[in-house]
Amino acid sequence: MLIIIEDNKRVRKRVCDLLKRERILGVNSITEALERICKFRSDINLIISRINFLIDIQSKQLIHKVCNRLYLEVPPILGYYTEGEEAIKTKLEENDAGFALVKYDEQDGEFPQKFIKLASTLYPDLYYDIEGAQEIWQKKAEEETGVPVDPRAWLAEQGFIEPEGAKPKGINAVIPTIEDMLREDVTRKEQKEDYKHLYFEMKKKYEELVKYVKELIDFIKNI
Repeated sequence: MLIIIEDNKRVRKRVCDLLKRERILGVNSITEALERICKFRSDINLIISRINFLIDIQSKQLIHKVCNRLYLEVPPILGYYTEGEEAIKTKLEENDAGFALVKYDEQDGEFPQKFIKLASTLYPDLYYDIEGAQEIWQKKAEEETGVPVDPRAWLAEQGFIEPEGAKPKGINAVIPTIEDMLREDVTRKEQKEDYKHLYFEMKKKYEELVKYVKELIDFIKNI
């Protein structure tokens, strides 16, 4: 059983998806992680954590203290950091915190392999499927961005750019497009004139109707 400490639910899910064969307890804080340790005790085999939580884990030694009080071995801890958190990583390394660290980068297609390799080193009995994790990671990236791993191929497929190796369009290919645009413009103008004519026709009939109603009212009054 694993614990992951991450308060960003989307990131937490992406990490958990890489280890679908394992039971993972997702928590938002160190306090919640300590509660899970108290409840499941020796069943906790690995703790995965966002690097910002590792500072408190290292300085306050809470996980170590709780495990010692419960006569448990401290589970290995795997931390991950993102772009801009290198300073925290350096600080932990300088203090020799003893955590294994890996950079979390959603643009890195090899992250699942790096992450699982490190996790399985810390916890040799880890159940994992690297190929499946790689596929999920790539699929998730495409779903969130709407763009596949090969942006150039996708752009060409959607018609935004010319396919690789395609010859540039000549003037003969451009002329029909211009003609279509001119025809659409003429059609819009004709429709505008039709609406204008229809408006005056309706206005004339409305005025005639009002006149008739007034005459009818006057006639009724004089009866």
